[in-house]
Amino acid sequence: MARIRIELVDVYCRDTEDVTGADEFFILGGVGSYSRLGSASDDLKIRPVLTVPISINDKQRKRFGIGGGIIFDDDVPENHTLYIALTGYDEDAHKDWSKHGDMVTKVGAAISTGLKATSIPPAQIAGLVIPLAIAGVGLAMKLDKDDELGQLKHDLAISALPNGSHTQFWTLRKRGGWYSSWDYTVTYKIHKG
Repeated sequence: MARIRIELVDVYCRDTEDVTGADEFFILGGVGSYSRLGSASDDLKIRPVLTVPISINDKQRKRFGIGGGIIFDDDVPENHTLYIALTGYDEDAHKDWSKHGDMVTKVGAAISTGLKATSIPPAQIAGLVIPLAIAGVGLAMKLDKDDELGQLKHDLAISALPNGSHTQFWTLRKRGGWYSSWDYTVTYKIHKG
């Protein structure tokens, strides 16, 4: 067994997606682990991720608030694989963030139900988590889509992770001239102890 902790630290914006003013940056998805042996639902650990939007403008670095920080902290067998499946957004479809806890519960239920009902190979879990998380947020996000800025999908064997804390960087970037371009870096840490 290894203690695995994943922390969303902060986001740095070099260039916002919106042409005028700040973006409302948030992350949606899930993290967890699964057994490399047997079916995808064997010993599946699921932690939904939904951060409350951060108002951020060019050349700003901001820490994550509600929904950020430690997003996974659990004992995981060495023969498991850690998955990280996250999407960064600029919010356009306004949501009732006062119901954040309910939304996180719905995201977790949608991911859990979807993964346990499928017979996909374990190696494809990260690719399925994001659409399930979007379904969990609900109809508002499907009808008036937020601007997707980028995805992070990783499958990491627990046995191959070195002990200690490791800072990781996730770049979300699109070059499109003055219109419809953005450049973000999310800093996160993976700790194995």
